[in-house]
Amino acid sequence: MSEGTTYDVRVYRTEVYKGSEVTTYWVRWKVGTRLWKEAFRKAAQADSFRSALMTAACKGEAFSLGTGRRAGYRDLPARLDKGSPGGPDRGRAGLTARAAALRPAACLSVHLAEWRRLPHPGC
Repeated sequence: MSEGTTYDVRVYRTEVYKGSEVTTYWVRWKVGTRLWKEAFRKAAQADSFRSALMTAACKGEAFSLGTGRRAGYRDLPARLDKGSPGGPDRGRAGLTARAAALRPAACLSVHLAEWRRLPHPGC
């Protein structure tokens, strides 16, 4: 798999597959030349995931060619699991404190000149 990032992201409409017992909602998106898809059991979950992808693409965030997800968020869960020295480590408050401390490092900034040259369909 080729590692790297790109701003060439297309998010497609949600596809609905109605099986005999279960309905599956597929969110499809393309990063570079590779098509990615994710299955959800509830339409609201699929819409939420699709909206997150659309928001990241419209904000100009880079996407990883290897994972199909936003770049910089691949190792975020592992970093959240590690406790912060001198900070709260237990429970929801500790997790929130660690997430708030890591957020600036995980967010990506795009220079204005680079942002202007990118296509912005539907934004």
